[in-house]
Amino acid sequence: MDKIRSEEKFNQPVRDVYPDECAGTIITLDDSKVGQFYGSSTTQAYRLKSELVGKCIEEVGMGKFQWKLFVVTGFGWIVDNFASQGIGSIQPPIKQEFSDIVQVSYSSVAYYIGLILGASFWGISSDLIGRRPAFNCTLLIASIFLCAAAGSMNFVAFSALWAVIGTAAGGNVPIDSMIFLEFVPGSHQYLLTALSAWWNLSQLIVSLVSWVFLANFNCPTDATPATCSRHENMGWRYIMLTLGGIAFVFTFIRIFVFKLPETPRYLLSQGRDQDAVDAVNYTARQNGMPEPLTIGMLREIDARLGIVSSEGGERIGYPLYFNFLPSYLETKFTQNSSLYLTYRNYCITSAVGTVGPLSAAIMINTRLGRRYMMGISAIVTAVFLFAYVAVDNSASSLAFSCITSLLANFEYAIMYAFTPESFPAPHRGTGTGTAAALLRLGGLVASLISSQTGFTSAPIYASAAMSYGIHPTANSTMAGISKVFTTVEVAQHNEVNSCWVVLHGKVYDVTNLLASHPGGAQAILRFGGRDATEDFDLIHPPETLQGLQSALVGLLESDGKVAPNPQETTRASNNVDVKKLLNLDEIEQAATKIVSKKAWAYYYSAADDKISKRFNTEAYRSILLRPRVFVDCRKCDLETNLLGYKVDLPLYVSPTAMARLGHPAGEAGIAEACRAFGALQIIANNSSISPEQVVANASPTQVFGWQLYVQLDRGASEAMLARVNKLDAIKFIVLTIDAPVSGNREDDERVNLQENTAGSVSLQLFAGTDPSLTWHETLEWLSRHTKKPIILKGLQTHEDVAIAVRYSPLVKAVVLSNHGGRSLDTAQPAVHTLLEVHKYCPHIFKKMEVWVDGGVRRGTDAVKALCLGAKAVGIGRPALWGLGAGGVQGVERTLQILSNEMKTCMRLLGATAINDLGPHYVNTSMIEQQIYRGPPNTGDDPLIFKGRL
Repeated sequence: MDKIRSEEKFNQPVRDVYPDECAGTIITLDDSKVGQFYGSSTTQAYRLKSELVGKCIEEVGMGKFQWKLFVVTGFGWIVDNFASQGIGSIQPPIKQEFSDIVQVSYSSVAYYIGLILGASFWGISSDLIGRRPAFNCTLLIASIFLCAAAGSMNFVAFSALWAVIGTAAGGNVPIDSMIFLEFVPGSHQYLLTALSAWWNLSQLIVSLVSWVFLANFNCPTDATPATCSRHENMGWRYIMLTLGGIAFVFTFIRIFVFKLPETPRYLLSQGRDQDAVDAVNYTARQNGMPEPLTIGMLREIDARLGIVSSEGGERIGYPLYFNFLPSYLETKFTQNSSLYLTYRNYCITSAVGTVGPLSAAIMINTRLGRRYMMGISAIVTAVFLFAYVAVDNSASSLAFSCITSLLANFEYAIMYAFTPESFPAPHRGTGTGTAAALLRLGGLVASLISSQTGFTSAPIYASAAMSYGIHPTANSTMAGISKVFTTVEVAQHNEVNSCWVVLHGKVYDVTNLLASHPGGAQAILRFGGRDATEDFDLIHPPETLQGLQSALVGLLESDGKVAPNPQETTRASNNVDVKKLLNLDEIEQAATKIVSKKAWAYYYSAADDKISKRFNTEAYRSILLRPRVFVDCRKCDLETNLLGYKVDLPLYVSPTAMARLGHPAGEAGIAEACRAFGALQIIANNSSISPEQVVANASPTQVFGWQLYVQLDRGASEAMLARVNKLDAIKFIVLTIDAPVSGNREDDERVNLQENTAGSVSLQLFAGTDPSLTWHETLEWLSRHTKKPIILKGLQTHEDVAIAVRYSPLVKAVVLSNHGGRSLDTAQPAVHTLLEVHKYCPHIFKKMEVWVDGGVRRGTDAVKALCLGAKAVGIGRPALWGLGAGGVQGVERTLQILSNEMKTCMRLLGATAINDLGPHYVNTSMIEQQIYRGPPNTGDDPLIFKGRL
């Protein structure tokens, strides 16, 4: 968690805030101060995520990335003060040159109006579009217009350019301090205070540059516009070009040299969990540390944002003094001095002031802490400022300037670090920007005072009064802007013209989504005025919520309970001892008694009369085995290689959607079981949890594939591919091509009609799928968006297999499948297609791997497929039934039964390894009469083939 303003909270360790990696349970926060810090407008889910990110950043520690960040964020402080100190330094020569000046301080008024607008704009926008755009834009704009100001030909243009400079520079310090805070571990958070040293370094640079140019390329101090020409008065222009040039170099380094990810807490506030994980892990890699965060650790947490706050009035006195000081010094003691001595003294003052932030970074970690050190330094600074106005000689002025510079910079460093620490990340930009805008009021007041009174001691009196009279307070956050609804209010919105639902404690107005929902309006209306979280989570991955942010209307009261989905979720207690189940049929029977009607209908259903589903299994029964004898079968090894990856089983789990319908563990539970048996898993495109969550707890050697259904919105598919490309555990992409539209699955449809919905689960899942895919166009598109190997799933004829092999090596394997009989009823089983390929194009087995799935219910079925040349055998429904019967243990039992049966079959056949299997072990005479007998079609048909990619 970001450090909170109370000192006892500042030193409190982060504790018990992250998900249990095995069970996925969340430990709640019970600290009232934590709740006060985050405020009522952020959910417990966001708070937990933020705490978890903080814990991970602590584990990453202070390393190379943070030290580089300390430097590049310092650029913002430097450029900010380039402008603030620069305008004060060049105003005297400006007054000497331009004849259209009423009051030279009006240029400062324009500049500080820009600063106030900039601080507000960049602060608020950083909460809306992110920290990184503002991080680069503020510096770039400031550098451009600093250089442009050097070309000013009159005072109006000069003032207008400084207004733009102010608008850009106003965002530098608020944005940079936020970014540094959100990446630095708490153990080194004192460095946020030390960042102010860059401000003082900038002050020293401006002093040195002014010393060089104004003392040597400036009109005499008594010159007027009539006697001071542009040629004689180039010093201030050289200053602007020098400062702008340095700012350009800083901008180049930020954009092209240093790679800054978006801050994790901002990403969490936007619901971009995976991006937040990537940002944290990027810092870990930069520091040479293990990656501490996974998307699986965030899977039960949802993000929330929305607050406006303000703090920082005590800072107004600082710019009121320091932005007025250069002009004050230049005009105060001129009788017995020179510009050379004036800027020499100012350089000394700036150098001494650098000690202030560095000492403040140390002192805040003492027992006095931030609050008392801020109060003490404010009072002492005020005393010296009051005394300063009585100074009547140059030597005393230099001494008092040095002391007040050190004290004021000490106080200022603490205050500028204090504000971003005081706001939770979703509102940090708004809060810090507002406080920074208040800070700029001091400079505006100084400019207005000097424009009316001339260069007198009045601004210093005002600075002293503000430093003394305004003390740090502990009240920063304001009430959140999000409305909280009662359960009664939510329940009233349950009709077509006004439909609200509750998801994870948030209230969404989904009225406008009714007409376009894939499952029809009734799929949502039956949850109108209710909590739909349970049913929603069973079907939708967590990231689906990101698309509903525009429909978010508020939060449910914290202790409110909206009536949940009335649908029965289970029909029996999950008390089955899966170890007593002896085969896959018994596992299916057990699961049928446990899972909900909806889950059963979706898993069990197949197209039309389910002929293909039934025949998928019966086809294996028609193949007979030919055992050999007198073979030493004490050992039997099922290990094999798939696409070059070692697996312990030639079995894999086919992509099966909506696993959470059957058990809360979902696809992650299947992954855990596969890990135990060294089996491969293909993650479904429509899985009920994200691929990041599925692979979160994978072993280093575990192999995954990811199924792709190409969407009509290609951008959505490309975005998913981009996410999958980042997951090393996913080794290949499985493009499913046998279901351009959903099959007619009557069991699934019947249950949903009974529940008065307009569309089955299957229809909802297929909504948006692109039915226009073609060989060349689709594979060419896919090859541009992934470098992972591609497998084509759903081939059902030798002709298509022959075409697929021509796209090798882009296509590494094919899966012979009829979609489990769920697409086109009476389509031939995969084993028929396998025999058809043997008959018409057997050379294909030597060119690419051929996998099959569908109908496998016994280990002997898998062995028969392997004998006929299949490299791997997939199971779909058996994994889902195992999950429904007993969760992870149920899937493990399924794999154990199949593994044991395969070993028994192979031993009795006389084969001791997968490589021993071949067609000589099977008799396919009974089904050969059912194999396609037409003419082969494996030539280069131009109608179906357009050449290699």
